[in-house]
Amino acid sequence: MGLEVEELLLACEEEFGVYLDSQTVARLSTVAGLYHAITRELDAHRRSRCPRVRVFFSLRAALARESGQAPRSIRRATSLAAILPVRGRRRAWAEIQDALAYPIPSLKMALPDGVLAGIAIGVGLPLGLLVGVLAIASFEKSGLWIVGPLVSALFPFAIPALLFVALSHRLRHSLPEQTMGSLIDRVTLENTWGFRSDGTPWDSTSVWLHLRRMISSRFDVEEERIVPETDFFRDLGAG
Repeated sequence: MGLEVEELLLACEEEFGVYLDSQTVARLSTVAGLYHAITRELDAHRRSRCPRVRVFFSLRAALARESGQAPRSIRRATSLAAILPVRGRRRAWAEIQDALAYPIPSLKMALPDGVLAGIAIGVGLPLGLLVGVLAIASFEKSGLWIVGPLVSALFPFAIPALLFVALSHRLRHSLPEQTMGSLIDRVTLENTWGFRSDGTPWDSTSVWLHLRRMISSRFDVEEERIVPETDFFRDLGAG
């Protein structure tokens, strides 16, 4: 099989979200053969249940195992942050990925502790000093001038520490989606599952028109010349 046809087959697998096995590929010689191979795979996906349903049940089972939640309690509206707390989230997410037969989005990259500490100190220390000064003035007005400096001295340390904890909780191992439903939709689209990039399913007409455009572009021939009987080797000169 020529390199041009092999590249076309790889492009078709990626575009339509199908897998063309080696036996099928070996028999392909015409545009009609490739078209029917693609539509058969798409039909097989649809017969084996709706892609979003398949993703939901497998993802729900993996999430239930890692979170300890009852599977039936996990619904499309379930907050992922509620069932996957920050502590242990990275390990749990890796276990979920390993349990699935398809990829899921990675956790958002966490900022290193050093960066978080720098931000906390850079923002929190000036703020703590300012609050401390204001606290001293407030205590002096109330007659507690002895307690004021002692209490206000804590602010330059307490505020950066609290800010570091808040940033760590917010930014470390952030989830790629907020709810179970949005994660399912993203996984379904990113893995294609027989859907176009806009989320609508491929049908026989759209497959034919798109396949013809792909062949026309790769072999530099007019679309009108591409008919079901067109042979890749005899008519299109595939080497």
